[in-house]
Amino acid sequence: MGQSLFREIDNDKCKREGGVSSKPGDTHFGDIHFYNDIINLWLDSVYSTPRCTTEFGVQSVPYNSTWLKWISSDQFFYYSGTFNNRQHSPGKVLSNLVMIFSHLPVPPSCANYTNGNISNCQAINGSQFLNRFAYLSQINQGITYKVQTEHYRRFRNLTNDKGEGHTMCSLYWQLNDVWAATTWSSIDFELKWKAAHYEARRFFDNLIVVLFVNGHDLGVTVVNDGVSQLKNAKIVVNQYAWSKGFEPVYNENQTMDISALSAQNVNFNGFDNKLSDGIDDYLFESYIEDDQGNQISRRNYLYPDEFYKVDIKNLGDVSVESVSSSDGSSYSIQITSTGLSPFTWIDLRSPYLGWFSDNAFTMTTSSKTVTLNLIHPQQLTKDDFIVCNVKNCGL
Repeated sequence: MGQSLFREIDNDKCKREGGVSSKPGDTHFGDIHFYNDIINLWLDSVYSTPRCTTEFGVQSVPYNSTWLKWISSDQFFYYSGTFNNRQHSPGKVLSNLVMIFSHLPVPPSCANYTNGNISNCQAINGSQFLNRFAYLSQINQGITYKVQTEHYRRFRNLTNDKGEGHTMCSLYWQLNDVWAATTWSSIDFELKWKAAHYEARRFFDNLIVVLFVNGHDLGVTVVNDGVSQLKNAKIVVNQYAWSKGFEPVYNENQTMDISALSAQNVNFNGFDNKLSDGIDDYLFESYIEDDQGNQISRRNYLYPDEFYKVDIKNLGDVSVESVSSSDGSSYSIQITSTGLSPFTWIDLRSPYLGWFSDNAFTMTTSSKTVTLNLIHPQQLTKDDFIVCNVKNCGL
């Protein structure tokens, strides 16, 4: 029904309007831009379903390692003149606070404030607040880009009941910066990858399992942008409780053939009504295994959109277990955690030019190994590395 309706709308409008739409933002044709900081951008259902989205984004703040190369330390606070002068969308000075703290926990220094009045917290005028806020802003940006891009990707060859769909492009704004500032970029001015850039490696991967809120049910869509069909692939979906550690409290899987160049909705009936009550207590995970039991897709996650309700005392403590390198250009870092560790972030105490094989990731196992690739070799030890998660980053 959806596809036939789409063709009917397409033909009629083209005839009436001579190929030039009188409504350029019509989601049935062409492309759109999407900016809206006052809605719940962690929910799949808030997004339009156009043919193409050529621009969308939310802002994030670079870390102090970038800022303090270009501004004086006495200006390193949220309401400083320098911060305001470098904000080229002035309304976002306030809206960024409300948007980010509608999802993530208010820092302890402003614990008596909510996302609605946090702008009145005097602790905002301190470097400690900004250190924490930079991390939270980058996580918010990464999850927003993830949810929106996955929404578009899961309609690559499908339509909804309005005839919208066949979405074949998604371009977030922006890649990089022209100065150190609060912007929409996923790489900051010092070429440091933000959380969103690591997230993009996951949500733009050829093969993904998208999880989304579908009423009170868990929606599942498998997207395969590869040119080959995958036979007898196992779709795995796990449900974790933040207080229960690494063992799923519920698990379901299905074996199916995954068509090439397709998005396919998959019904996991055991997850019906799983999102009705207590959703903040759970983390949902998905991935794909081949017929030999090998994991062939990255792990993907659905997080509570009101993550600030999660009791972060139940989250794992992360640490660097070991670091090794043979040439100073590539380092293997083993990270361990005592429990579920969302939005795990690895960094160096000193400046560097390079990137990690993965970052801003969620751990549902007790250990993970990542690689640091450096443009310029450095001699580093275990003590040079920092690792944290939403429990303590920036605090």
